[in-house]
Amino acid sequence: MSEIAANPRYISINLPAPEGVRTEQTSSRGDGSIELGEEFARDSIDFSRVVDHLGIHTDGAIAGSQFNGEVFATPEDVIDKVKAALPESLQYDQYGRAELTLTAEGSVIGYSGVKTIRELESIGGVHIERAMRMPGGEAAEVEGVKGAWFPEMALNPKTGKLEIATDSEGMAKNQYGKFEPEALIAHVEEPALLQALATDKFTVILQKDPENEQPTALTIFPGENAPAFPAKIETDTQQTDTLQGGPEAVYWAQHAFVQTA
Repeated sequence: MSEIAANPRYISINLPAPEGVRTEQTSSRGDGSIELGEEFARDSIDFSRVVDHLGIHTDGAIAGSQFNGEVFATPEDVIDKVKAALPESLQYDQYGRAELTLTAEGSVIGYSGVKTIRELESIGGVHIERAMRMPGGEAAEVEGVKGAWFPEMALNPKTGKLEIATDSEGMAKNQYGKFEPEALIAHVEEPALLQALATDKFTVILQKDPENEQPTALTIFPGENAPAFPAKIETDTQQTDTLQGGPEAVYWAQHAFVQTA
């Protein structure tokens, strides 16, 4: 069904005609390597949990992470396309997941706010620079990398939203909870925006449900599967440093966030 490609980061699964869709299984976890394990059938996948989530990607004005409304009018249309394109048999990776990016070459599946530098440089009216992707941080340089520190965040159980973690006196618990490097930002002039955002890829992430052991779709979105943005996190519960050398740094050195100029 599949073979390990030259790039050890992913396993390529080539789908037969007539679908004309190529599927690559990758991992956004660990060092990006994959160990294939338990098999499961495409027809056993539960897509019910992503219907509401897909409404975000199939409604409203065209923007980053938006399915092409001329191809997919409803979330059910997206699910039907995924079902038709996937191989009949799949395998979980060592994390109990199957992270799959499907490419329908020559088709505008949707619009993604993350594109490769190579794709963007082929489009006129694009200017790429390094800048912070989020405002409000304290500018700094860590390990020779320019970026900014942001306060530690915590989930507010009442609102369900992330907020700045505070101590018993209501003060910020940790002003230096997360350091993010500058990102590559592609500023695109309006006439070229749709071309810059257009993608022939969409990603579906599946996971084995811990309760009923059924393969379940966690998310489906336009664009390729991307690792988390590089960061240095220093909190009581997490110590992480992916600023340099790992798959996160490598990926984001080759991709940019698309913004209107």
